Amino acid sequence: MSLLIMSSVIRFSICFYLIVGTWALPKEIWIPFQQPQESAVRKECDIQPVVGPAANSWHDLVPLHSTRQDIDRKLGKPDWSHGFTYIYKTAKERVDVLYSAGCCELSGVERWNVPADTVIRIEVAPTKKVFVTDLHLDQKYVRINEAHPENWVMYWDTERGIMVHAAVNKGREEVMTITYQPTAKDKSLSCSSKRVAFIGR
Repeated sequence: MSLLIMSSVIRFSICFYLIVGTWALPKEIWIPFQQPQESAVRKECDIQPVVGPAANSWHDLVPLHSTRQDIDRKLGKPDWSHGFTYIYKTAKERVDVLYSAGCCELSGVERWNVPADTVIRIEVAPTKKVFVTDLHLDQKYVRINEAHPENWVMYWDTERGIMVHAAVNKGREEVMTITYQPTAKDKSLSCSSKRVAFIGR
């Protein structure tokens, strides 16, 4: 019992010392409490001008450099939307455009340091048959067999940010979608510590 009483006395003494001792400190040596600051993401959030011809341009519309107003001038108003992706229809294709939710805000599965309503990705799906051979792709495109669907292949130019998905039918590769994404040079605008994984579909 005496050990229990002694332990209680010691704990009380420590608490008393901490409380009274802190208030007794001279004000000049007090350390004020500071709110933790959020990790600083670059405050600049402006659309950067395109320097020279853009490799990932579609009808002069460039991911991370064009805006919703630019899209509307080219394609008119969208037919519908889901999340931050807006769908437009033309006589030859369906166009899905992913817009930024704001500086480093999550847009789809990506975060980029660009203002809201900036184009992040443009996905074009032809409504009439177009074959890979019609695109005249150069050697920078790497051909990859997709796991699903089994008859799909992908041509990917990571440097220029362009991805082509095609379905193989009777020995011919019909284009399903062409996706225009940020280029390798746009990496500095990524809000992730690691490079953003580009997702074409």
